[in-house]
Amino acid sequence: MKKIKLSASLIINLLIIAFSLVLFFIMVKNNPEFFEKLTFIKTDVKHSYKPCWNSFDLVEKSIGADDSVCIVSDMSSEQKEYWSKYYKKVNGGDYLTDDIDNMEFYDHMQRISSSQFVQISYTYKQPFFSFKKDKTKKGEEGSAVGKNFGGRLESVNLQIYDINKKKFVAERKIISKNDTDVSKWKEFRHYACARRILICRDYANKEKCDVVIPYDLHNNETTSKYNFYVKDVNNLGKLSKEKVYPREGDYVSVVSRSKFMDIVDFRKLLKKNGINPNGIYQAYNLVDYNDINLVVRTESLPKKDAYLYKLYPRLKKYIGKKGKWARFYLKGVKDTDEIVSYFLAVGKKVSYGNGIPVEIYNSDKEDLEKIKVRSLEEYCKKEDPCSEVSDDKRLSADLFDFK
Repeated sequence: MKKIKLSASLIINLLIIAFSLVLFFIMVKNNPEFFEKLTFIKTDVKHSYKPCWNSFDLVEKSIGADDSVCIVSDMSSEQKEYWSKYYKKVNGGDYLTDDIDNMEFYDHMQRISSSQFVQISYTYKQPFFSFKKDKTKKGEEGSAVGKNFGGRLESVNLQIYDINKKKFVAERKIISKNDTDVSKWKEFRHYACARRILICRDYANKEKCDVVIPYDLHNNETTSKYNFYVKDVNNLGKLSKEKVYPREGDYVSVVSRSKFMDIVDFRKLLKKNGINPNGIYQAYNLVDYNDINLVVRTESLPKKDAYLYKLYPRLKKYIGKKGKWARFYLKGVKDTDEIVSYFLAVGKKVSYGNGIPVEIYNSDKEDLEKIKVRSLEEYCKKEDPCSEVSDDKRLSADLFDFK
């Protein structure tokens, strides 16, 4: 075998190159901003929760008298995780929706009219080289925003999609890292970019709506209120800080409403009618144009003779499919019995059998009282429902004046 002879000059050049590379990596490791310009801007599909309307399997309006919409799409891994956590809580007796009452679960997609949806999406900076990962401090809620996301956030965008026209009809950049009032707030990137950011009507001024961003997910011990960043969607001025909303950032609620059962009793009624409730979730929308959100895992869709397919005929082909969900944005549905009837054969009436066991608060005894109800009317007489959300407090398309 021939020996390879290296000239002194070649060896020196190789050493210089090796030394330069070592310096390069040391410089970048200690100064990740050094190659700030070696980046490109794109939408973070994995962590932005941006609805991809072109990839939705089905968008279908109800052909009934109600003004409702059904959307079928894949579930993300995060949404499946939240769903799993929620049902562990339900089966263990705790029915509070801590894991699926935020916009991360709902894709940041909100209904603002019969045919229009508003959505929040993000752009973030994706580097050519990733020498240093963006991490939130241990124990911070910000870990929920996704790895390498919060620190690279470039902008928060608002888009309006029309399901009849099948296209975006408006788009606007709401918040950018170049906004001087945002760039200095580390809490915004840590807490606000994914979990609970939403659009809701300004209760003080009903003629406008705001981007509402709770940046402290825990109650403030001093004020017993949540803190917010707020931005008027039609005024790109500075964010206001610590503006308090009556509902403290909640998007949905699982408690009872007039003519509607709470989530626990709704599940009991489904079971009484032979329906497995574990793939079904119902919540009362506190913000959107629609007043009820109903979610059904496609593997939990009812049989072909169910009344549901009279309202959504195209939905039938997803019976038994796995990994997808049908999201119903319900408007004009009269009561819980009507929702339960979706899962029954056409013409079959909802049954309360020998009674649905429920717990009702007895103000005289100042304790919960266990009773059985044999109709929705009886349930509503015993139950003390929370106040309704009137239409003038819900989102509407006229609030988005992007002229």
